[in-house]
Formats: sequence, C-alpha cells, structure tokens
Amino acid sequence: MIVPIDTTALSLRDPTGARGFGPIGARYQETSGIFAMTALAVRADGETLGVLAQRWWVRSRKRTRRRRMSSKQDPRPREARESFHWVRCLRDADSHLRTHAPTCRAWYQIDRAGDCLPVLAAAVDEGFLVTTRAQYNRRLARGGYLHTSIVRQPVAGYYEFDVPERPHQQPRRARLAVRFFRTQLSLPLKKDCRRTVWMNLVYAKEIGAPPGQKPLKWMLLTNAVVETLADALRVVEAYTFRWRVEEFHKTWKSGACGIESSLLRAPDHLIRWATVMAAVAARIERIKHRSREQPDLPASVEYSQDEIDATILLRKNETRVTHKPGDVPTLGEVTRWIADLGGYMGSKKSPPPGSVVLRRGLEQVAAAAVVIRIMRDGGDQRSG
Repeated sequence: MIVPIDTTALSLRDPTGARGFGPIGARYQETSGIFAMTALAVRADGETLGVLAQRWWVRSRKRTRRRRMSSKQDPRPREARESFHWVRCLRDADSHLRTHAPTCRAWYQIDRAGDCLPVLAAAVDEGFLVTTRAQYNRRLARGGYLHTSIVRQPVAGYYEFDVPERPHQQPRRARLAVRFFRTQLSLPLKKDCRRTVWMNLVYAKEIGAPPGQKPLKWMLLTNAVVETLADALRVVEAYTFRWRVEEFHKTWKSGACGIESSLLRAPDHLIRWATVMAAVAARIERIKHRSREQPDLPASVEYSQDEIDATILLRKNETRVTHKPGDVPTLGEVTRWIADLGGYMGSKKSPPPGSVVLRRGLEQVAAAAVVIRIMRDGGDQRSG
C-alpha cells in the first residue's frame, strides 16, 4: 500500500482571533487558519482507499518573532517542533494498520518538508518504510555531500509516466533519467554532535521537458531495498502517487467539499466536520481516478445498486436512454451520467469530469437512492 503524506493549511476568516484559529503563512500576511496533515491510503494499482490518519494543530499567536535558525540551534525539544508532527502521523497510520489490516505494510511518500531528522530517524529506529524527497544537500559520513555524489553516478535507466495537470504545469509524458546508490548520511543532532543513518538515494531527472516547463528533478531518500534498476524504478513509481494527497486536499478544502468556507466558530467543531467531509472527498477522488483509468469495470464496484438505479431514473427524460433500473452499466457510463447531473458540459475536447461536478451529481443521486431504498424496503415488508 502506498501512503502519501502531506501538510496543508486551511485558510479561515478570523481577524480578531475570537474563533480560536492561529496564524498561517508568512507573518506579515496576517492570515488565520488551522494546519492539517493527512496520510492517504492508495493501492499500488492507483485506487484511492481512504484517509488512514490525520493530525491537526493551531499555531500560537504569541510566538516570538525570532530569526530563522537551523535545527541544531533551536533550543526547543524535538517533540515540541512542528517537524515532529510527521512522526506522530506515521505512528498513527501504523497503529491503525496494525489494528485493522495487520498483514498490510505501508510505504510512506513524503515531500521535501519531511526531509528532517525525526522522519529519517523514525524510519530507521521504528521500522517505517519511507521515501522522502531530499531538501538539503546533506553531509555524507565518508566525506562529500549528497548532491555532488549522486550526479557522479552513471545513469542506470529511464522511467516514463504521465504528468498530471497542476497549477503552472501542463500535462505531459515525462522521461526521467534514473541514478541510485547507497550511502551513509551524517545528520546534525545538536552542536558538535551528529548521527549517521544508512539510506538509499534515487535521483530522477526529467530529460527533454517542454519549453516553459520546469523539468522534474527528484532526489529521493528511502530505506526501501534498492539493489537493482528495477528496485530504483519502483521507488520512482511509488513517489508519483504523492500527488494524490495534494489532489485530495484541493477537493477537500476548496473544491467539492469547500471546508475553507465553513463558518464554524471553534477549531474542535471544524475538525469534526472536516473529518466527516474527508471521507466524502476520498470517495470522490477514488471515483474520479478509477472511472478514468478503469472505465469498463461494472459500476457496482463503486456504486450501490440503489445509486445506479437512482442515476438511471434521474436521467429518464434524456434521449437515447437505453438502461432501466436493475441494469449494471459500466463505471465510466454511470460516472459520466452523475457528472452530467452535476452540470458537466463536457465535449470531445473537454477534460474528464472533475470533483466539483461529481459532488453536485452525487448529492442528487444520494437523495434519490434513499427514496428508492425506502420504497423497496416498504414493499418487502408488505409482501412479507
């Protein structure tokens, strides 16, 4: 199981601080909100399974304005720093898996913000399988530095994949040159005190990026086994799933679920509501991706028969309707019909249905499915 983890800030209006939210972003922006860290479970075939763990925190408004300092200069204990939320999230996710899926092992995918001593140490000491994108040009135990050492390695092979559309990034087919080697990092604990940990480094750099597009360049630290090119390519492939948690956050915060528009007046109230909506966002993301990648599957893999029947009945006035209640169309067909109910105006050149139109359509289908279920259950009771 691939588990991308990422942090996001929910921007919430609280100019006076009466709602209990704290500062987010740069200090001079005076923006209020709350931070959330999500571990999203994704199967190796790309199916979104759901939210495995979440952590929340509010920054204090009483923080002193101090100059930027390195981790070894920071006088606070590591457990009191925001970077330790990564470890807490890893522990929460691992605990949930041991309780509910003891035979399943998670492979955590973390962006550059997770390139810190607590995460790397937890991967080694607590046995978490972790890949994190390197942010720092770290010192090696045997001399030299990370960046200069990896570029000296020969290109072992290539990896190609489809880059999704994102802000300031056009969709494209990317080809990455892959290098890898095993090394021992020298990590700073505090002044004049360091710790060494063994890590595998996989470096993937895009070749021939389109003009105007920044080439992809991933320097990935992992404690997964990397002895062959096939092992290195699996590390790169697993890291491509990290975008899934960013898409989930977009759907959850400002897209289909609109958590940031909430007017709930306390962090605890918002967290309860947002946790419920996280399940909604995860389902929408699962339907969206699975309908694009496996449209010919039967719709029953994602929808109940009541939902399928409701969708068919809601479009009964449309021309060329060939299905009737009780049928099981394909997943792609039912998802497209639900998106149409949500206002999707797609043409041949339009992108596939997104999360917003799916949410709107699912709201109509859910209400109609409840009516169908009540009528069916009532009929069964009368016949009994």
